[in-house]
Amino acid sequence: PRTSPARSTCTESDTRVSCSCPPIVAPTQSELLPSTKAFPTVAPPPQESSPQSSRMVSTEAWVDRDSGPAKGCVSLVRWGDEWPVLIPVYLTIVFGSVIGAVYLNYLGHRAVGVAIVGIAVYFALSLTGYPICYAASSSWEIAWISNWVLIAAVLAIAVFLRTQRDKSLKPGGWAANIVYRKVSTPSKIPFFQKDLAHGRLNDLLTMTIGELFVWVMILCWLGVAFFERYDTSMDTPGQNTGYETYFGNKTRAAGKGFAQMAVRCLFLAILTPSRNVSLYQLFGIPFDRGIKQHKMIGRLFYLFMVIHVICMLVGGTEKGVVTWSKQFNLNEPNLWPGIVALSAFLGQFFLSMPYWRRNHFELFYWMHLNFMFVGNVFLIFHNRFRAAMWIIPTFAFFWLDFGIRWYAKLGKKSELTACEIVDENLVMLKVKRDGFPSKAFDFHPGSYIWLSVDVPDEHRQNLMKKQLGPPAAPVQIPSFLWFHPITVSGFDPSTNELTLFIKRMGAKDAEWSGQVIKTVEHVKTGALTLKQVRVHVGGPHGNLQVQPGDVDHVVLVAGGIGVTPMAAILEDQIRKVDVTTSKTSLIWTTRSPSEIKAFSYLFDQIKNLPGELKNRFSIHVFVTSGAEKTQDVEASASSVVTVHTGRPDYDSLLKKCADEVPKGQHTGVYICGPDAMSDAAEISALANKCLVHRETFEF
Repeated sequence: PRTSPARSTCTESDTRVSCSCPPIVAPTQSELLPSTKAFPTVAPPPQESSPQSSRMVSTEAWVDRDSGPAKGCVSLVRWGDEWPVLIPVYLTIVFGSVIGAVYLNYLGHRAVGVAIVGIAVYFALSLTGYPICYAASSSWEIAWISNWVLIAAVLAIAVFLRTQRDKSLKPGGWAANIVYRKVSTPSKIPFFQKDLAHGRLNDLLTMTIGELFVWVMILCWLGVAFFERYDTSMDTPGQNTGYETYFGNKTRAAGKGFAQMAVRCLFLAILTPSRNVSLYQLFGIPFDRGIKQHKMIGRLFYLFMVIHVICMLVGGTEKGVVTWSKQFNLNEPNLWPGIVALSAFLGQFFLSMPYWRRNHFELFYWMHLNFMFVGNVFLIFHNRFRAAMWIIPTFAFFWLDFGIRWYAKLGKKSELTACEIVDENLVMLKVKRDGFPSKAFDFHPGSYIWLSVDVPDEHRQNLMKKQLGPPAAPVQIPSFLWFHPITVSGFDPSTNELTLFIKRMGAKDAEWSGQVIKTVEHVKTGALTLKQVRVHVGGPHGNLQVQPGDVDHVVLVAGGIGVTPMAAILEDQIRKVDVTTSKTSLIWTTRSPSEIKAFSYLFDQIKNLPGELKNRFSIHVFVTSGAEKTQDVEASASSVVTVHTGRPDYDSLLKKCADEVPKGQHTGVYICGPDAMSDAAEISALANKCLVHRETFEF
């Protein structure tokens, strides 16, 4: 009888398979002869492909997950090797809805446009294969439910704020404390006043009760995301638990949890600075206050991102098929794109420091956008759909907002109607734009616009130089794309003209403001005509947290050029003096007599009012540059202006303003100026139980 040949033996360790085979023995003559005995044909055993061999993964539709981490969930599509087809389909759905929403926005149907984009994004997310969970056994359930709870809470808050703004949320209403009461007063401790990296700790102390409630809700949502990821990460992989790639240890599991919190913060950070499609439309929060939330959420994102990287380095970056040498594949995590994303976001963090924002705005703005795009794209390559499900929806709203902004800026004709030189560092412009005001953009005191100034090519050697363009922008970018935020100091309803004041910032002529001043000088000398100076206007944007019509004494506190939004409020109060009974006081600290002269037209309007109406206005100017300057101010000031030397005592001034209002009525204090001055005024205002609006005009 034939002896059975020795079998090969194999052992498996992790992802490697090693086999040992017996020595080959030559067959005998008899073994080579044909046999008359029939032997059954045995099919060879199936060969297991090694991890390195390529395997085809097919795309399936309507997949009901019955095992794994998504057990109890349904996916509309589970993508295989055909996943690149998803990219153009996704982009078509998202951006098609964005284009339609931009058109609806300009018809005045903002809510409908935002709803269409939201539905389109949800459908597009479903096409990516994102699980929709229905069973309690799903490990996704807690995070899935928390997302819908957050959305429902946001919509409920938005409806309440919109419907109760002129009712219970007005000063004296039962819910007024939600929007007017502060958590605390600003601290006088220098550490709290200093701008640390991306903001001041006093920003946390001066949150309203409503803002605090929303932040607690957001932090709970982030905590649920961490717990869901960390908890399932620590389970032993089995049929109904764990993710497809087991995380191996507590440190890596925590790193995955921080990654989920970071990507959710990134979603909110991109959404909050929207000017046309989110915070203002839902909550009535203007863009400048959205920037404050954007900066606070951004700090959390940077923090969670760095902790995630540290945890993954300590716990071990490679796990299973995820290695540094692995070929790029969107069906699995990729390590190297994560390094690129980290570098981009750290660069964004560095160039968001106050120095760059205040002295090199173009560099900050363009690099901020560039780093955002690079970081988000490579984050998707790094973490696949776990990142895409948050990044792509918020980018849909970003592009909707972007389209509305650029259509408003470049699609509507604007013109410069007048300009004046106040002094060598300050100019006044008057501009108007076709179709303003409209349903999409109307004017409120305290608003601001985005302004660009351009000149003919033959003048660009000296004016609005292309070389001044941001280094991260395309080469030779035209100056009409350099948009800067400018506060509106006045609005004339009869001509629809907006009055702007632009003060030189930074180096003498090296920055945008210096170039605008130089352009106005050329107009005044006749080297340029007014028609040759082309302007583009976006907005207006912004609104006041405390409406002047809701208070009985309007107190305007300004420092330096911070008087520009206060001037718009003062002008509106003068215009409505016949239909209101409120008092108005201006407390302005300045060191420049020319600034007083620039706003003398307002003081002259007060001077020309009848005696009884004139007495409802009180103007106090404090000059901090010495007695000689004080005399110059007195010479240029109107008779209704009381000029003082030195800095104001806000405690006594604001107490006097509050005492002038009978019990049961309200005093509103509006503040714009340097941080130290604004902190002092806000502390005094809150101590005297005044309602406070503080400008956060910093981008």
